[in-house]
Amino acid sequence: MPFTTMSSGDPKIGSGNIMKSLKGQLLVFSPEIADDNFAETVILLVEHAKDGAYGLILNQPTDLTVKDAWAQNHDTPCGIKASVYAGGPCGGFLTALHTEQAAANIEVAQGIYYTQEPVKLAQLVSQLADPVKFFVGFAGWDEGQLETELNSGVWLTTPASLEEIFAYGDELWPSLVKKTHGEKMISMLKIKHKPDDPTSN
Repeated sequence: MPFTTMSSGDPKIGSGNIMKSLKGQLLVFSPEIADDNFAETVILLVEHAKDGAYGLILNQPTDLTVKDAWAQNHDTPCGIKASVYAGGPCGGFLTALHTEQAAANIEVAQGIYYTQEPVKLAQLVSQLADPVKFFVGFAGWDEGQLETELNSGVWLTTPASLEEIFAYGDELWPSLVKKTHGEKMISMLKIKHKPDDPTSN
């Protein structure tokens, strides 16, 4: 299947406001929920506003390399052999998360940027930017849908760190489940002094 860069039909960015935006935070899929689409996923929320939200799954690498994906639609060279990530079930354009402010479309969190414009993606490709992750597709929610899922316990939330966003391997989801479950337990029990491993108490 060919992959493309963002077109006019792709999700709008930077619109609307909500009382408590989770933009820049991680959504960690609850181990207590059965779902074939999002099981064991971690999502970085790129936008979260009154009219909806969207983000990128951080831990689903594909067999396609950035170099091969880029060659499908561009004549300029690309030397990035890392995997393209499946960002979610919606869409099919190429986007990136990185730390290069000059090539940014959105600052997702402090020093973490999102890019979807072909010209700026070309900058990242030509400069061999590092750290960087490229994605095809995204996860999206209509107005109120994410809030409903959060209230139902589908997602656990935690602030995103640079190390977690650009982590490789299979350990991201398990480590964040341990972290967020520990924080959830502390909040529920109103524990003031956190032990080294709250799950062991």
